[in-house]
Amino acid sequence: AWCIFETYVCVTKGLPMTMIVPPAAQAEFKRKLDIGVGLAAVQQKFAAIDSKHSRSTKPEDAQLIHELIEQTYGFEAVNQQVKVQLLHCLTLEFQNYMMRGMRQA
Repeated sequence: AWCIFETYVCVTKGLPMTMIVPPAAQAEFKRKLDIGVGLAAVQQKFAAIDSKHSRSTKPEDAQLIHELIEQTYGFEAVNQQVKVQLLHCLTLEFQNYMMRGMRQA
């Protein structure tokens, strides 16, 4: 839930945001591309993003964050920003994947 709160702050303050995809998630994305089922699976997970279901180590933190989002900008605005940033990361990963293929040819 804390990552969602950080996104919320960027949305409410109009601040730029950078998302870093963990190496394990990058590897999984590349693996799915290699086996040819990547884009459909990624699209399905992408569509299912919903910050309303974010969790925190302390449930009371998640509850406070969720209440703040609900009472102000709403989850849809936060979800949209998460998707925009994630799409940027995925686009870069896909470009890197394609460039590696060009170098190997």
